[in-house]
Amino acid sequence: MKKLITLLLPLLMSVACSQPKEPIDLKELNEKEINPDLDLSEYFTKDTNEPYSGDVYSIEKRKSYGTNYMKKWEGKLVDGRKHGTWYKYSYEEDSLTSSQEWPFQNGNVNGVIKSYNYYPEKTLWSETNMKDGEEYGLQIMYYNNGQKRSEEFKEGEYGRVTRWRKYYNENGSLESVSGDTTLKQ
Repeated sequence: MKKLITLLLPLLMSVACSQPKEPIDLKELNEKEINPDLDLSEYFTKDTNEPYSGDVYSIEKRKSYGTNYMKKWEGKLVDGRKHGTWYKYSYEEDSLTSSQEWPFQNGNVNGVIKSYNYYPEKTLWSETNMKDGEEYGLQIMYYNNGQKRSEEFKEGEYGRVTRWRKYYNENGSLESVSGDTTLKQ
């Protein structure tokens, strides 16, 4: 019996230690700002001051409506930095009105931010390409019926130079174009 306990005890300990952590509020961590221009931060545990890894969320206090607290952000930290898809939520009164999916890599926003409206149901509202925390490349806006509203292509230092814009009507027909659309898309 002692041999069995001796053999099973390490196995039980490893299973217990490998259970996923419950998500925690970002307020429970220390935040160190790395680059305020890019909203780049690292998060550390308050007790050991080690970079935190695990699922996190933030809530916002709402004074004038029935629910006191609403989730504002949720995502994952890896070695203290935002990583993977983060979700941002916006509310009007107690109803979810919009959400966004933010792609993080090692603390920077890289990839396509997708924004959704919830009137009357969840629909894609915009897609914005990001590079190192800045808008860069193609941005597409949509009507509630799913048709493109506009496309805008930016390049140059941090996407600050607009190269072209296209505008569409609700049926999807091109209405107007400005800039040089022969540039890469």
